[in-house]
Amino acid sequence: MNQEKDIRTSAISYEDAVRELASPQTWCKAARALAARGDRRALLPLLDAYESPVEGGKRCLLEAMDELRASDAAADLYDRGDPRQRGQAVRLMELFPGDQHLPRLTRALSDSAEGVRIEARRAIVNQERTQSWKAAMTELLESPDAGIRRLAEESLAR
Repeated sequence: MNQEKDIRTSAISYEDAVRELASPQTWCKAARALAARGDRRALLPLLDAYESPVEGGKRCLLEAMDELRASDAAADLYDRGDPRQRGQAVRLMELFPGDQHLPRLTRALSDSAEGVRIEARRAIVNQERTQSWKAAMTELLESPDAGIRRLAEESLAR
């Protein structure tokens, strides 16, 4: 029965599944179909649905992004993206934290796009408090940017 359901959901085309992300009533069906396809292009439409102002029922979107290995894809998105994609990549780094994101997040704190910088401030303070995170924040205490130094001081004090 589950196998039959998986076959039905993966039979939806990529384009149809992305369209179905527009409605909370069909999010989960679309998320399952996109995850089953294994196509990482779906990460940004899934993130857009997750970020929509509608409350509730978003766990399936996170699960689909996780299944598509959003944590791994975030680095590539950041490195090759325009400002909007870099901001989305940083948001993925916040949703799927890990030490591997710290070099890009510290770089994103000084990104040329203000939206990316704002997103990076939120993402870096919401990373897991590991030794690598503490080391990265300690390095930020030496930043020429007073706002970044203050962010590091306040984060390390918590």
